Amino acid sequence: MDYRDKIIMKLAAKEVDRLARIVVSRLRRSHESLMSGEDSGLKNIWDEYCVQTQSEKSFFYSSYEDVIKEMIRTELTRVPNELRAAIWLQTEEGMDWYEMNSETDAEQTSDSDDIVDHVYESVEEKSLNYTNSRIEKYIYRSDESKNSTFSRRCPTRSHSTYGGDQ
Repeated sequence: MDYRDKIIMKLAAKEVDRLARIVVSRLRRSHESLMSGEDSGLKNIWDEYCVQTQSEKSFFYSSYEDVIKEMIRTELTRVPNELRAAIWLQTEEGMDWYEMNSETDAEQTSDSDDIVDHVYESVEEKSLNYTNSRIEKYIYRSDESKNSTFSRRCPTRSHSTYGGDQ
């Protein structure tokens, strides 16, 4: 990897992170249409999505994916073509194209779905590494419910607890 490739990779990574943070911020501001119900203790769609990625995925998981990917598509319309191309070159498809065409003058044709999926992976990673007291309480309550049913059948099962607020 030469110096130019490293610069492109760093610029693309920075833009992917920026886009992911924008989407997370929008999800945190979205309070309407919570699928977990008003009594869940979850405050916004970001909380719900984090619960989905950190515990069992519900029937609604694909709806979260669709909403997030649509947000990413919207944000990508504001990104210059050259930066979108740099992001695409970080995808598996982009890397494959580069390996086959780096010595030629072939024109790059980036696929926006590949870019959306790449940014989505960053949002998903952020959700796996994020928690707060609402998320922990919801997951713990869900685990307790499962464990209490299991405990009746297997009394030696111990219950785990989660750490404090973050």
